[in-house]
Amino acid sequence: MFSDFGINDVKISESPADFGFQKSDALINVADLSLVSRRAINALHFIASENATKGIWDVDLGYFKWLANFAGSRNDKHLRLALRESQKAAIQVSVIDSADSSKDIYASVPMLGTFVMAGGRLNFKLPEEIARLLQAPTDASYLSLRIGGAFTSAYAYSLYERLLRVREKGETGWMSVDAVKDWFKVASKKSLQEYKFLKRDVLKAAIDQINELSDIFVILEEKREMRRVTMVNFVVQRNPTFASRSSPLETELQKLYQTLSEEFGLSTSDFDEIMSRREVYTNRRIEQVIELVRHRRVKQDIKRPSAYFMKMLREGVMLSLTEKETVQRSEKKVVDEVKHQEKLTLQFEAGNQQQADFLRLGNEIWTALDPEQRNELWQTYTRSLPGKTTLRKAKFSADMPIDEALENAVVRDGFFATLMSTAKQKKRA
Repeated sequence: MFSDFGINDVKISESPADFGFQKSDALINVADLSLVSRRAINALHFIASENATKGIWDVDLGYFKWLANFAGSRNDKHLRLALRESQKAAIQVSVIDSADSSKDIYASVPMLGTFVMAGGRLNFKLPEEIARLLQAPTDASYLSLRIGGAFTSAYAYSLYERLLRVREKGETGWMSVDAVKDWFKVASKKSLQEYKFLKRDVLKAAIDQINELSDIFVILEEKREMRRVTMVNFVVQRNPTFASRSSPLETELQKLYQTLSEEFGLSTSDFDEIMSRREVYTNRRIEQVIELVRHRRVKQDIKRPSAYFMKMLREGVMLSLTEKETVQRSEKKVVDEVKHQEKLTLQFEAGNQQQADFLRLGNEIWTALDPEQRNELWQTYTRSLPGKTTLRKAKFSADMPIDEALENAVVRDGFFATLMSTAKQKKRA
């Protein structure tokens, strides 16, 4: 893509196809980065993620600048300052032992090690801890470099990366205003200590840009105490306007990438192999292998789905006719069971409605009678064979008070049935 677009001054934010990498949540907890530095460090981590065990990476400077959305600018001094800032930024981990302060742990790992810019090339190193997170990201979220390149606000980019972590959950949950300030490291900025200014200059501006440019839509909720905002909650939804800007082909590729990355755990080198042989590894072929691996995972223990997927893809294996018939029979069984349960549910609901109508009509007839009529009908019922049988089942005597007897569902249903039958006979007469 860089060969096609970069040399023609097409920015990464304008690329017709999306791409990115799985960024560990641990790498997101860094707030002291400018917009250019954040783009730069994400571009470096994207490059390194292709081969995280390499140790030293060497790339074309123009390619790096394109990934960092720095293309078209000859101000390499500004870029060097951004990389120096990335060296100063660090992941900080603090573990406090409430019982014994001597057991407290504090760790600080720089985001970038040594870098050299010379002869149109960029050579750089990453700390071992960072490389390990790129090699096997834990609690990671997919970060799009194209979307990141579109942001013009460091606050928006920083907030976007944090909210990717709760995309599936749908919200951050209520958190204090001070915790949000810590996200953006604004404790030293006096102008942002009041919430109304923090909201106006940081939160609202960032949210507006995220909603305009990214694939998520954010809503800010507030909780007040004594007319003062003390807690906030970020609600995260899918952005429908962003999806409408994607082509059908891109949407299909994104779905395939998400499946292969999240469900099967394919590595960057696996994706490189697939993309290098797209004339063979078509979308249809990939979908067939996905179907195959999903089916066989149910039947057998596949410890490394990514390796098994790539093996089946290379060997051209597809789901056999016998396996397909087994799948179809299994799916038909599931569908039939669902239909059966739906039928039972409908029958149950219909029975409940019929019972409700029955009780309503019985009560209407019963309440319309005067006490003498009620007593006469009850005595007639208790002397009848159906009445005697019903009372015997309920273990009631014939002289039991009417109201107490009708509290029993069996007795009530039997008596109401007689009432309605008598009412129908009178109506016909």
